Amino acid sequence: MHPQKTCFMGSTNEKLILVVEDDADTLELATLLLTESGYAVVTATDAQGALEHIDKHPAIALVFTDLQMPGLLDGYGLISYLRADGNNLPAILTSGLGHSPNGLPSRTTFLSKPYTRRSLVQNIEAFVGH
Repeated sequence: MHPQKTCFMGSTNEKLILVVEDDADTLELATLLLTESGYAVVTATDAQGALEHIDKHPAIALVFTDLQMPGLLDGYGLISYLRADGNNLPAILTSGLGHSPNGLPSRTTFLSKPYTRRSLVQNIEAFVGH
C-alpha cells in the first residue's frame, strides 16, 4: 500500500517544505500552518513516501518529520538514512514525547509537540530563511 501523498504547491518564490506525519489531523494542521506562513508544502505519511518526494522534488528545502512513524524507518531513521546517502537537507524532528532523542544527525533540530506556528516558522527560518 502506498502512503497518501498530497501536494500543495505555491508560487515559485516559496520555499518547499516536506512534511512527514502519519497522523492525519496533525499533518493537516502542519500543512495549514506552513501554507499560511508562505511556504509551499508536500506531504507524506511515512518515510517511504518522503523518500519518493525527495527524489521527485529536488527543490525541497527542509524535511519536517514526526519522530514516531509506522514502517521500516521512523523520523530519526529517515534523517539518518538521508545523511548516510549524502543528502544534507536540513531537518526538524517533532514528537509529543517532550524530549529530544540523543545524538541528533547533523543539520537537524528537535521541536516538541504541541508546537505553535511561531516556533515552527522560527525553526524553519533558522535553516532556510524565508
